[in-house]
Amino acid sequence: YRVQSRLRDGTYVADLPYRNLQFELGWNRGFGIRFEVPSTHPVISPATLKPGLHEIWVYRNGVLVTAGPLWDIVVSSENASISCNAMSLLDYLDVRLIDTVQYNVVDKTQIAWDLINDSQAHTDGNLYLSAGTLSTGITRSAKWSSFDNKYVLEALIDFSEMNEGFDFYIDPATRTFTALYPRPQRDQGLQLIFPYHFRRYSMQYQGKYIRNRIRVQATEPTFIEAVDTTSRSEYGLRDYA
Repeated sequence: YRVQSRLRDGTYVADLPYRNLQFELGWNRGFGIRFEVPSTHPVISPATLKPGLHEIWVYRNGVLVTAGPLWDIVVSSENASISCNAMSLLDYLDVRLIDTVQYNVVDKTQIAWDLINDSQAHTDGNLYLSAGTLSTGITRSAKWSSFDNKYVLEALIDFSEMNEGFDFYIDPATRTFTALYPRPQRDQGLQLIFPYHFRRYSMQYQGKYIRNRIRVQATEPTFIEAVDTTSRSEYGLRDYA
């Protein structure tokens, strides 16, 4: 592994003398990158490791596997170390608000990219992201107001979690945004069998969260209800709004 600090436009800053490197990989939200550096190392300074300014790029066998903004550091005099916390590139969109915009019957993946691209168009807003694969097939109508204070990443996650939602990610190597529908699936044919592959398990049942009359509210006074009569007759009425 190699860990580098770079600027948002990809400009190389420094190779970092890291230890205790940990990171996660995934889609549909930002994932963490954590490591420590010695505070006394000559490479380490605000010029090479400044929260909010620098990005962290992690390479494995010469391949860039994750990258994103360095958000936090904790300097400790006790062991002369600096703990660093970064996030993958999608997390930039968690600090970008949506301005007033409306879409009428537009493909949902195109809406997602437009929200990102509109944010990049602001003064000093360039994240150097471009559009990759934008799968098509499902259209939506959507409207946001600046008054809503809705973050771009929050809106993308909302879209993803809808019926017929999509998966999305930013490739760290190309900085391309990809939105995929239908969701990719691959059956590996793997099984985990107790007690051969894992030693123990536990299960939790939460009776309070059995609900059988669901009320969804729109603009006052409009609302709609869904009722599961079989569940209601067994457990009694359980409401959720």
